[in-house]
Amino acid sequence: MRRVSISAGRSINLALSVRGIHALTEAGLWDEMRRITVPMKGRMIHSDAAELTFQPYGRDDSEVIYAISRADLNVALINAAEARGVQINFQQRCNGFTLKTRKLHLRDEQADADRVLQRDVVIGCDGSASAIRNEMLKVNRFDFSQQYLEYGYKELTIPVGRAAVTLSTHMPCTSGLEAITC
Repeated sequence: MRRVSISAGRSINLALSVRGIHALTEAGLWDEMRRITVPMKGRMIHSDAAELTFQPYGRDDSEVIYAISRADLNVALINAAEARGVQINFQQRCNGFTLKTRKLHLRDEQADADRVLQRDVVIGCDGSASAIRNEMLKVNRFDFSQQYLEYGYKELTIPVGRAAVTLSTHMPCTSGLEAITC
């Protein structure tokens, strides 16, 4: 993403609302990130009878949410964290975690080696089968629930072309190189 070439996969844009903007402002990143966002005033609802209804996200035009590239946001957040001294370890499988000692049991996938790290602060981003969460479940009164969806990922792509003209007559759209954001 920043130092190695990886696929974006099924990543879609994120929508930033007031809470996300506040967090980015507190981190000193909102001014930089705002330049790469697209304001979204609302959504267009298409009925079975082909009627269109615009639903605004706010009470007036000043209340919008902002679309932002997930990859661009991730890169900015990682860069900002590292600039503040945070050590981020990629390609490390978390095989275990000891909460009392804060020891992480990692498997370096590239070096094909095991190692143990001890840290004062650990942020677990180790997925749905989280070794960190499993350790935390041993703590008295820790609560957790997980539900799986019955459907898979759905993706809609609207190529630039006639669709841009048709959509823009109903609501403000921003045309990119490959798709349209409304």
